Amino acid sequence: MKLKIFLFIISVLLIGCSNPQKKLINEAQIFLKSTLNDPKSYQPESFKIYDTMTVLAYVRNVTKIDLESADFWINIRNKRITSDKEEIETYNILKIDPKTFKDNLKKDKRELDSLNVIKDRLIHRTDSLKKITVDNSTIKYIYLLASYRAKNSFNAVIKIETKILYDYKKRRFEILPD
Repeated sequence: MKLKIFLFIISVLLIGCSNPQKKLINEAQIFLKSTLNDPKSYQPESFKIYDTMTVLAYVRNVTKIDLESADFWINIRNKRITSDKEEIETYNILKIDPKTFKDNLKKDKRELDSLNVIKDRLIHRTDSLKKITVDNSTIKYIYLLASYRAKNSFNAVIKIETKILYDYKKRRFEILPD
């Protein structure tokens, strides 16, 4: 009798505790099927997880993009400052008061100073993130690659590969553009 109860409990545990990857893939298949124009023609071929992004990797990517953006705007401000200085010199040669360009020059220099402060903070953040060698942060995104056959607008069955993003925090799927 004890053996039967033990086997019953083990079988319930095995059925109840499914693999989280399989569960995620099943949910992704349901999501994909709901987004198709003709879900009845859907014939799955393969579904696999091809990448994950942790919170740390996400922060590193965002910081890198912010740093590139700061460099871009610093470059623009430097060009405007150079242009303002040239205009001031031209007006001085012509003996006309270049008040507007002097005001623009002051404004551009203030903006450049604030951009340099932002850039310094981003560089410090990047250096701090580089010191973290082991990524123990939680998963932020899971990328899935779905390969399936479905009917197109001409009613022909074609093979399609779609990239799907699963946002772990929001607990929702999203189809990525090609």
